[in-house]
Amino acid sequence: MPLKVVTRPDTGTLWIVGTVKPAGATKGRRVRQRAGSDDPKLATDEAFSQVSHLRWRRLPGHCAENRA
Repeated sequence: MPLKVVTRPDTGTLWIVGTVKPAGATKGRRVRQRAGSDDPKLATDEAFSQVSHLRWRRLPGHCAENRA
């Protein structure tokens, strides 16, 4: 299940929820966190950034220390 931005009914705040399967992993990693903004567009951008980070974090050569 990809990450999506949802509104919590009790508080009205935006949350990023879903599962991301990192490269080379056999199981996905569950994500459930408060979005950094109450703006839906910014929260969606944050969710996309999370997916990009989590998908490539397990591959050798794709971490920040190895980039030129």
